[in-house]
Amino acid sequence: MLITKREKSSADYVLVIWLLLISVLLVSRYLVQTNEYLHFPDLTVFGIPLPLTQGPCLYLYVRYQTQSRRFRWKDLLHFLPLLICELLFLDFYFFPFGEKVSIVQESGRGYETRLLINLICIFISGLVYISLAYLLLRKFRRNLKHDFSNTERINFNWLLYLIIGMAVVWIIVLFVQDDMLIYGSVAIFLLWIAYFGVRQVQVFSYTRATYRHPEPAVEATATPVIPPVANEVITSDPELARLFAQLTCILHEKRPYRDPELTLADLARLAGMHPNTLSKVINSQTGKSFYDLINGYRIDAFLDEVRKETNNQYTFMSIAYDCGFNSKASFNRNFKKHTGLTPTEYLRDRM
Repeated sequence: MLITKREKSSADYVLVIWLLLISVLLVSRYLVQTNEYLHFPDLTVFGIPLPLTQGPCLYLYVRYQTQSRRFRWKDLLHFLPLLICELLFLDFYFFPFGEKVSIVQESGRGYETRLLINLICIFISGLVYISLAYLLLRKFRRNLKHDFSNTERINFNWLLYLIIGMAVVWIIVLFVQDDMLIYGSVAIFLLWIAYFGVRQVQVFSYTRATYRHPEPAVEATATPVIPPVANEVITSDPELARLFAQLTCILHEKRPYRDPELTLADLARLAGMHPNTLSKVINSQTGKSFYDLINGYRIDAFLDEVRKETNNQYTFMSIAYDCGFNSKASFNRNFKKHTGLTPTEYLRDRM
């Protein structure tokens, strides 16, 4: 299903590889459990270091899911421990078939030290990458309002459950050390990540077109007037002030905030700035996060639209959706934050 999915992200490709690696790992264990390893000793030994792929795959999957980035070759360095441990058993593949079977039957005769090194690497890899994945996810969730204008569907709770699931498997590996329980939990984990991986919400897309609202833009000669905000923190940096004026023109003329999926990266591309620069401009010139700034514009747009007699035939929520909100809860929460009143209270008092 993932392979046939249209517009696959980097995270999707990582997940495909991850699922395949877990499958090979389970097949390797199946051969041992059913004594079929006597026919496939090479595959059995090849699977011994494969647990070293699980930590890096978890970390890279979380990283690609929470960051707008494409595949980078240097990310393959995370699999260097796997390559080293596979090389520890390289000479095994050159033995006669009968000798290979004998070594496997005798629990790795002659490879005791290398098996111990491999086991230690597996323990360390799991602990390190589970911790890194958790820290990455926590940082992402903490910075949501700096990167997204709508956050209702973007919490990635299931990624947290994924990390917890991997931690449970590693705890079983460390403290229980029962092969049937270990690989049984791995099989359950495989079904878990396959199910949620296919259902995942794709947050980052590299093919999205810049949003253009069909309404006519204001005249290019008109100077947009920004209503003052209560917590405005204008700095004395003239370059930041210039960039903020440029951003304001774009927000008034092109109205990108009407795109419910608008992100900081999208607006940065439209404004011709680096996302970090845009974030600095917004924070320094308004004292607001990207989320609060964009939703403030959406509320102002809603108030402008709802006052027009031509829009009396539409419900408040249909107008709110047209202004960029993607849920009633988000609209109500941001409206009260922006005006201090609920939509019903505000419109009753002001209209």
